[in-house]
Amino acid sequence: MDAAIMKMVMAVGLTVIFELLAFVLFIKRKVPKAERKLWVACIIGLNLFTNPLAQVVYYNLAHLMTDLWGWLSTEFIVIITEALLIHWVMQVRVKSSFVYSVILNSTSILLGELITWVL
Repeated sequence: MDAAIMKMVMAVGLTVIFELLAFVLFIKRKVPKAERKLWVACIIGLNLFTNPLAQVVYYNLAHLMTDLWGWLSTEFIVIITEALLIHWVMQVRVKSSFVYSVILNSTSILLGELITWVL
C-alpha cells in the first residue's frame, strides 16, 4: 500500500478511536441511551468524511500560508463542518453541537500530538 494512503488510513483510524474515547468520557452521559449507537455511527461517519478532506485542505493551504496557520485554518473548518453536521444529523442545538465538536476534535488533536511527540 502506498505510504501516503497508509498514513491517511492510520490518521482516520486513530482519529475515530480518539473521538469515540472522547464521546465515552465527556458526552455519552448527556445523550439518551437510545441514541448512543447512532452517535457512535455519526462520529465514525463524520471522521470518514472530514479527516481525508482536512488532509487535502491542509496540504493545499500549506502552500499558501505557514504550517501553523494552515493547520489552524483546517482545524477551524473541520470543527465548524462537524458542528453543523452534528446539529443537522443528531438534531441537537447549534450551541451544543459546537461544544461537542470542540470536545471531540480537541481530544483527537491532543492525543494525536501526544502520540507523535512520544514516537
